Amino acid sequence: MKMRKYPKPVKTHGTIEESVSADSFSLKNGALRCTTRNVSAYFLFTETNEYIIFRDAIRIQKTTISNITGEQTFFVCPYCGKNYRFLYANYNTARFICRKCARLNYRSTQREHSDYMDYYDKGMQFAKDKLNWTCKDAIPFDFPYYIPDRPRYMHKATYERYLKKFRWYQEHYYEGMIQEARSILEQAQREERRILGIH
Repeated sequence: MKMRKYPKPVKTHGTIEESVSADSFSLKNGALRCTTRNVSAYFLFTETNEYIIFRDAIRIQKTTISNITGEQTFFVCPYCGKNYRFLYANYNTARFICRKCARLNYRSTQREHSDYMDYYDKGMQFAKDKLNWTCKDAIPFDFPYYIPDRPRYMHKATYERYLKKFRWYQEHYYEGMIQEARSILEQAQREERRILGIH
């Protein structure tokens, strides 16, 4: 096999900090929050059973999911069909799509944790392939708490072995999620100190 002389470059269309994001959790407050470079703007919207419409022409598909914290609204990425809290404006298609489909990276310290969502995707696929388990209402936030049932006729030892692997995906996802939350909190605290003039 021919070895690559130089590492393959990371293909990206930018970072999430430089992109316009839409936050589905803001809908419950009556206005859609869009953010870029830590600056937010709020837009009134109209709502149908499947979509929200703002600025007269921009439509984003939505879905309501019941989880351990109650009902919450998520956006549906028009490319991959998965549910996300945040979608990002893609200027090539004039649509809002998820971070992975937009191929956006996190900046600086968050970049090393930017792929933790892969553990969710691979873990869910593993559960489907090995444990014959799918959850149509699954959301990444609850992923660390899922426990797939043992399939009928599967030996208990085999089930425990597969479940151990599934927990490995859950643990790595959870670690990445916590690291990202810490980075976002630290960034918000720095911005607050800057605004207040605290050094």
